[in-house]
Amino acid sequence: MTTTDIDSLFEYDPNCEKCRDGWIEVPSGRCFKKAWVRCECYFRKMRERKVKRISETYPMPARLKQKFFKNFVAETETQARALKKMSNGVQCYLFGPYGTGKTHLLAAAVNMKLNQTITAMFVSAPWLFEELRRDIFRNNDTEHKIIDDACSVEYLAIDDLGKEKPTPMVEEKLYMIVDRRLNKELLTSFSSNLPLDDQGNRIDGAIKSRIHEMCEVLCVKGKDYRCADKR
Repeated sequence: MTTTDIDSLFEYDPNCEKCRDGWIEVPSGRCFKKAWVRCECYFRKMRERKVKRISETYPMPARLKQKFFKNFVAETETQARALKKMSNGVQCYLFGPYGTGKTHLLAAAVNMKLNQTITAMFVSAPWLFEELRRDIFRNNDTEHKIIDDACSVEYLAIDDLGKEKPTPMVEEKLYMIVDRRLNKELLTSFSSNLPLDDQGNRIDGAIKSRIHEMCEVLCVKGKDYRCADKR
């Protein structure tokens, strides 16, 4: 048992009025004896611990921490539609030109989940592919492997899919992540400059098929706000 596992045994809310040190005494149904079960404050603290660990292990870029749905300016019909879908929790594959707000919407979804104490990760596809390459050659006893976290967080946002073609070994890991998340019904959204069906050989057909099943594919058009800000 690791230090982290041992520490987790003592997680509870000391101000909780329902339990004693994170435990609640309940009838066992056997010879009038009683048993002890974990209090809900223990599970809440464990969730907070995991959200904190994920946030610290995979920190969102500082500029994206201030991206929320409320400060997204929709200037086109497609931007307004994407905003409505994403803010309502729909899993989306957003594609379109640079600077139309796709990354903003993904970051806003992740920030919303984190504020709700839901485990969430924001990663760019090139960075994820590089980490998966490294992960392949790491020791099996690595405490926090990115593939395990990417498969288990409640919300995963992958930005700039199709920016680069993954190696066959990395593509296999990407398929594993997408497939496992689909089977576990975990929320996943993507952004790309390319339509999903135009990814060509950048992404395996089996991955694209699963993304089609998971997500609503939305085109996001508009002016490049990055260039507009500089002007």
